[in-house]
Amino acid sequence: MEMQYYRHISIRNILIAKSTKIQFDGEQYWKGGRDIVLSNVLQKEDTMLEALYLDSTGIDEGTEILVNSLKHNTKLNTLTLKENNITMGGYVALLKLLNNISSIENTYNSNNVLTTLKLGHHDKKSGIIGKINSLVRKNKNSPNSHATGRAKVIKYQLNSQIRKKICEFQGVEYSAEDNNVLADIEPKLLPTVLALIGTHHGQSEFYTSLMPIVPDLMSFIDRRAMIEDEKGRNAAHSSALNAEYVHKMAALTAEYENKMASLKTHFLSESSRLTAKVIDLNNRLALIELGDSK
Repeated sequence: MEMQYYRHISIRNILIAKSTKIQFDGEQYWKGGRDIVLSNVLQKEDTMLEALYLDSTGIDEGTEILVNSLKHNTKLNTLTLKENNITMGGYVALLKLLNNISSIENTYNSNNVLTTLKLGHHDKKSGIIGKINSLVRKNKNSPNSHATGRAKVIKYQLNSQIRKKICEFQGVEYSAEDNNVLADIEPKLLPTVLALIGTHHGQSEFYTSLMPIVPDLMSFIDRRAMIEDEKGRNAAHSSALNAEYVHKMAALTAEYENKMASLKTHFLSESSRLTAKVIDLNNRLALIELGDSK
């Protein structure tokens, strides 16, 4: 359905709108609580709205209300907010919408459908805008919601430095010990998660993530059983080495005996040949001594 323009906004127009695209034009028409009315529309389960253009509408502080209404919206994929004096609170709300850093589950379930978001530029807010734009690109470039959520968890939850920065933007308390995401993961899943950290963020991040949970991991370990297991592995390894030694010694002994038998046969053959030759030479000498010219 084509984009419709609502130059004169009324509660009735918004509530009955069945358009997939809406553009509000003019700052003077945004005042008067219409941000609350629109947020109610965006929260409706049967909303058909896929694109919303709010450039130069004076939304300003109303951005937070608007964004909070999108937490469970699965239809809106395009939102433009250029030429508005959006507050830092509005930008933080957008960042949290796209990546709620408070837990792995919340990051995974963050908004994964908003693929086009156009914002104005403000030097003092360029850092957080860059983070927001990066998340929108991740939404756009992933094949489905599961892949997007997984990619966000890997990038933002499994990297302590990136997670720390996002926590600072969102006002989430952070410390390396208290906010290590591995502490909330079932022990049987840790090898897989640690492998992801090593693959995507390198050995340094791997150790950074692992060290705070080492004491907790030790509580899951039966040290006596671990030692017994190690003894069993060593004994099995020793038996295998002994068996390999016996096998190789037997092979070498057989090879040696075969070579010795071959040498003995060769020696006896050569000895017989030389003995026959000596006998022949002796006979010839005897004939010479007897005066036989032959």
